[in-house]
Formats: sequence, C-alpha cells, structure tokens
Amino acid sequence: MTTRPRTAIGRTLQTLLLTSLVGTIAHAQDVTSFSRTTNPLTSAQQGTLETFVSNGIRGLKSDSNETVMDARARMVEPLRRTGTSPVFRESFGKLFVQEARQMLEGSEVVPVFNYANVCQVLAFIRTGESNEFLASILQPGIVSGPGNAPASGRRLSAASMLAVSIRTTDPERIRPRQFNSIMRSVVMGAEQADSWAVLQREFEILESIASNPEVKEDIRQAAVENQIKVMKATTERIARGEELTLVRALSPMVLTLRGQYIRLEGAIRRTFNREVENALREILAAGASSWKPLHEQDELERIYGDTIEQATVLMRLIDGGGSAPSGVDPAAAWRDGDESGYESALKSWS
Repeated sequence: MTTRPRTAIGRTLQTLLLTSLVGTIAHAQDVTSFSRTTNPLTSAQQGTLETFVSNGIRGLKSDSNETVMDARARMVEPLRRTGTSPVFRESFGKLFVQEARQMLEGSEVVPVFNYANVCQVLAFIRTGESNEFLASILQPGIVSGPGNAPASGRRLSAASMLAVSIRTTDPERIRPRQFNSIMRSVVMGAEQADSWAVLQREFEILESIASNPEVKEDIRQAAVENQIKVMKATTERIARGEELTLVRALSPMVLTLRGQYIRLEGAIRRTFNREVENALREILAAGASSWKPLHEQDELERIYGDTIEQATVLMRLIDGGGSAPSGVDPAAAWRDGDESGYESALKSWS
C-alpha cells in the first residue's frame, strides 16, 4: 500500500473519531444545560439524559482503562456542578442505578477497576436510591467473583464510596425506609466481612449516620445500635479465633466511638452510653479468649493491646471520667504477656 492511501485512511479515522467526540461532548453539554432545573424534565431532556447515561455505561464497561476513566469523568461532570438540582439528581440516579444494576449483577464478572469507577459515579449522584444501591452491594452473596480477593476489592469500592456519599448526601434526600435499608445491608455485610478494610468503612458509614444532627433522632439511635451490633459481632468472631485480622478494624472502631462520645448530646448520648459499655467489656473478654493466637502474631498483639487501652479509656469517660479500678491495668498485663494478671484485671473491670 502506498503512503497516500494510508494517509487517507488515517484522515478518515481521525474524522470519525472527532465526530464521535463532538457528539459525546454535545450530549454532555446538553445534560449540563438543564442540570439546575427545578421542574420535571421535559420529554426531550429525558431522552437526552437517557442517551447520556447509556453512553456512559457503555464506556464504563470498556476493556480500556483510559476509556473507563473518561466515561466516569464525563458522567460526574454535571453532578459536580454547583447548583445541580435534586430533580436532576433523582432523574439521573434512577437511570444510572437501573443500568448499573444490570451491569454489576449480570452473569459476567465485572473487573475491579470497572466496578470501582461505577461506584465513584454512584457516590456523586447523592440520592436515597444511589446510596441504597451502593449499600446493597455489601450484602453477603451479592458480589461474585473468581476468588475472595476480587470480591473483597469490589466490596471495598462500594463501602468506600458509600462512606463518602452518606456524608455528603442531604439527609432530606434519603427517606427513613432507605436509611433503614442502608443500615440493614451494611450490618449484614459487616457481620460476615472477611476484610478488615471493608469492615472499617462499613462502621464509618454507620457512624456518619449516627453523628449527623440533621438526621432524625430515631434513625440516629438505630445507627448507634447497629454500630454496637457490628462491633459485638466482630468481637465474638475474634473471641472464637475466627478472622483474627479483623482486629485491625476493631481498634479504629473504638477510636471512632471515643470521638462520637465527645460530640454527642442529649438522648442520643444516653443511647450511646447504654449500648457501648457492654461492647467494650466484651473486647476485654475476647482478649482472654484469644490470648494465645493473638500473642503469636506480633502485629496483632500490638494492635489488640492498643484496642484494650482505648477501650478502658472510653469506659472511664462514660463512667464520668473517674480513676481506673484498682489492680492490674489490663493493657499493661497484655503487653507484658501476663495472662493471669490480665484475667485478674478483667474482674475489676467487669
């Protein structure tokens, strides 16, 4: 083939690519033009939005990482604009969740990279439905994959993005039923988590709900109760010697509770105090139950020692900031490897 035909073919391909790019940009601009509307979308606007979302989903399915990232950037652009209206978010979210559900819950395994980018778009939508869908991914059995690592990677993407989304979504956009559904999915996932990183994000999601003064009080109280439910379930698994690496999540949980205690007031503080004390005592008891396996691993021994110390500090705060019970300090006995001293200390903290 001569140089001239090759040049002609190259120019043709460039023209086709430019035409496609211009068309995509036009769709993005059309969507942006009505992203601040407070009126129901017209049929023309709805059609434009449907095309925009379909094109975006097609890009998010791509085998090319660059194409996936470009698709994600285009999708979130109108959602990041100042003044984007709830009307637009609801319409966008309904369409995107519908297509994302088909993509993520289909028979084909979605690569972790694609999964993560879909979850990022969901985090920018910020509606009750988008948060509820992200939470549903955390339920046991929802995420499939050839091995635990890919499944954990997908759950970590969903949990991380839900932790961001739940903090930035206007609580008025999430109905009580949706809050309850979100918390139920999070707890179901956390009770069977095999990844400490996923578990930590799930706990943070519940904390964000519990600590948000703009959320209705009964929902906040339910979130506190679910936090303790997750922590107790984790502690029980550690006490049985199961999934000991979850110790890595338990320490941040206690630190999170300490920060909550300082910020909470009124009835929610009373709920917190009532629920937390028993859970903290169970952490101390789990140390005795799993003394040997935890002391066989230097890092886990150190982390659990920190957790014990944090738990006793928080227990003292809840009790009014008084002095520690007389006798051996459980954290000191733990670090010294003094098992009998630790068991003796537990009696004074019970």
